Amino acid sequence: CELSSRAALEKWIADRHAKARKAIPLDAKLAATYVGRYQLPHRVVTVTEESGHLYIDVPQGERSELFAAAPSQFFLKIRPWTLTFVPEGKGMRLDILSQGEVLSGKKVE
Repeated sequence: CELSSRAALEKWIADRHAKARKAIPLDAKLAATYVGRYQLPHRVVTVTEESGHLYIDVPQGERSELFAAAPSQFFLKIRPWTLTFVPEGKGMRLDILSQGEVLSGKKVE
């Protein structure tokens, strides 16, 4: 039983590693364009930069690191979200894909 449990655990871990999202390096100048406050339907979220890393204030009152999947697309390790920064004229919009729904917020600051 212990041997089969260990094998099952190792298989599960290998499967999780294979499905894990991979982060890419982020250009500092591009990251700076994403920093700001975004008005979502239910609240304002803040994106900040520190030492070359982007953070978002999710959950509210805390902050979580954003990991780049592509130059304008990010993910969180604490939530199954995909966050996309979309240029709009001279401004920027943040789209958050969560459970098949997209929440959009324009950059307000």
